[in-house]
Amino acid sequence: AGSVREYEELGHYDLTHPYSFGVGAALNFKYVTLAGYIYITDWSQLKPSARAGVDDKLYKEIYQEVTRWHVGAEFNMPELATKIRIGFYENPIPFKSVYLKTDRRYFTLGAGVLIDQVMTLDVAWNHGVNEFRDNRINMVKESYSTDKFFVSLAYRL
Repeated sequence: AGSVREYEELGHYDLTHPYSFGVGAALNFKYVTLAGYIYITDWSQLKPSARAGVDDKLYKEIYQEVTRWHVGAEFNMPELATKIRIGFYENPIPFKSVYLKTDRRYFTLGAGVLIDQVMTLDVAWNHGVNEFRDNRINMVKESYSTDKFFVSLAYRL
């Protein structure tokens, strides 16, 4: 017969998240919209509550400032009531790591179709990659990729 183990919560504490700052811009032409965005967060400013018993210095040693950025374009095809979207963004991992070779990078592709003037169907694909390596032997240890598909339907009132 197996044994049953009871686990207790080892602690509970609140975290104060750091401020994040972002700025974006878009250029709109007749059939094309170009957009970009930069978002900065200094995760080393993460603070536990006083009752957590964790030294703030630990967070400064583990976390770092990261800059996330996005670029993209949307192509409007009014004769087909369709919009095609393409983009790229980088979403860095906030942990300091000697094993990180590449930050998380994502390629996006999508389309939106206007159906009967009141309904929109949007589909999108998001492909991401990043790698880790051991600096001592300069060999890739882990390679990650993700694929996400999104579908939405919107009705205009």
